[in-house]
Amino acid sequence: MQIEIKVKINTSSTVRQKIESLGAKFWKKTKETDTYFTSKRGVFKLKQADTNECLLIHDFRPKESITTALRTELPMESVFSEKLIAILEDAVGIQLVLQREREQYIYHGFLLAVDSIKNHDTFLELTSDEISEDRRDLEKQKLLDLLSQFGFSEKDLETKSYVDMYV
Repeated sequence: MQIEIKVKINTSSTVRQKIESLGAKFWKKTKETDTYFTSKRGVFKLKQADTNECLLIHDFRPKESITTALRTELPMESVFSEKLIAILEDAVGIQLVLQREREQYIYHGFLLAVDSIKNHDTFLELTSDEISEDRRDLEKQKLLDLLSQFGFSEKDLETKSYVDMYV
């Protein structure tokens, strides 16, 4: 199970300064293209990064929830991505293609990301990966406590996925 929370931010420079003041370790900066496909259940997308990372991802979470109940990732060779997109477009259809620049940091086992969505908004995402159901509430609270250090609270959370926001 994964917990991901995100908030829309007005200026990424202020958030970056706070990330640095916390002592978070810079991990990587990527340009990514997410191709979202039609799905009966959950979010189904192909994530392609300029680092040649390519993942086919299916996330299922209840609507308006910050907890991903099930996440399946299939790493693949980026050389096959365009062919896969064509096959899936024909089979199920494309809902949305988003391009973003993503800066990622590690802080006390959490992933902090600043996502600048091309022609849209900028978000701060905080993620806790691979936790058991019995630790869900504790990890969620840790993420909310971390979020508060950026001046945000639970009421500021964006609970929709990017595809739900922009389709």
